[in-house]
Order: sequence, then structure tokens, then C-alpha cells
Amino acid sequence: MNSIAHVYPESASLLCWWHVLHAWQQHFSTHNFLELWELLKHWIQITDCEEFQNTWEKIQTIAPQSVIDYLKEYWVNDMYVQLWSAVYQQDRNIFQLCDTNMLVEA
Repeated sequence: MNSIAHVYPESASLLCWWHVLHAWQQHFSTHNFLELWELLKHWIQITDCEEFQNTWEKIQTIAPQSVIDYLKEYWVNDMYVQLWSAVYQQDRNIFQLCDTNMLVEA
């Protein structure tokens, strides 16, 4: 991603939601934290800033501390949240809105 940004400084990289969720689920047992898993799957697609923030606060009340620390370090910061959050991915055409990169791979 850094190389792409270096060569194409005007470009915007977006992360595939499926891959983001897959990375998240590697850090806790979804079977033991069903409410958390449902919140995370919803959270990634929220387009309203206030709802996004409220959901993040709720996630922090039910998630294990290790998950909260992981999300804060790698996903919920000014640099990375814009790569995956639907809050920052509005007004895109059908190919850009797809929640997977399968269209690119095809």
C-alpha cells in the first residue's frame, strides 16, 4: 500500500470488507462473542459518523480488552479507519461498493 501511495499519490486505497472482517475474527472466538461479531459486521458498513462512533463505544463495552487494543492499534486510528469504514466510502459506483475484491480478481 505504501508503494502504491508513493507512485500514485493522488490515489485512494480501500480495503475489502471481507478481508477486514476476516482479520478481525482471527483475534477472538466469534462463537463466544456473538453480539460482538454481529456489531463488527454491522459497524464496517455504517455510513453515519455518529452511528459509527456510538457503535464503536458499544463495541468497547462488550469486547475483550485484547480485541479493543488490537482494533485501536491497527484499525481505529486516523490513518487506517478511512481505508475500510463505509463512513469514508460513500458515493461510489457499484464496482467500488462491492464488499469484496472479487470483481477486481475477475
